[in-house]
This record gives sequence, structure tokens and C-alpha cells, in this order.
Amino acid sequence: MNQTGVRAIQSCPDKWKLLQAYPELINLLIPLGNDAGARVVKVDTHGKIIMDFNDPNATYISFVTSAVEFEDNLYMASIQSKFVGKLPLNTPEAELAPKATI
Repeated sequence: MNQTGVRAIQSCPDKWKLLQAYPELINLLIPLGNDAGARVVKVDTHGKIIMDFNDPNATYISFVTSAVEFEDNLYMASIQSKFVGKLPLNTPEAELAPKATI
């Protein structure tokens, strides 16, 4: 599912209710292969990117739908996963993959 598809689902409560009622439909909508990946971006109040975590191969988690920074950890959720991802931010390994040029 591309960004246009995600926006369409997010903007229509009835579509979202349908996906909540029948979660197996999500697997039909989320692509496998080249479009799979995960990215979390943190911006400051001026919209400048100050953190960029990119996992283009979805090695750890894919289709991240929400992320929260709490107590030096980044927690990530996905409508495709049955777990919450946790990334410690205070370690040198706190990068999912090389950052893409923006």
C-alpha cells in the first residue's frame, strides 16, 4: 500500500472500521517486497528533521503506523505486527539502517 492508500484509509472512518473488524484484509493491502520498509522521523517545531530512523528492508518491523519516544527509548507500532518495537536511543546502535539522503 502506498502513501495515497494509507491516507485514504486514515481519512475514512468506515474503511478503518472495516480493517479493524477484518484484520486479515491488511495482509492483502500491505505489499511484500520492494515497497516494504519502516521509517520513523522526528521533527522539531520548525519542521526540521532532527532524527531519522530508516529500515528499508523492514528487518525488524514494517509498516510503522505510530512511534512514541519515552525514557530514552523509541516505541513503534505497526498494524501488521502483533508486538510493539522498542529501540534504545541512548546507545551507539540506535540506528536501524543507514539514513537516506533527504
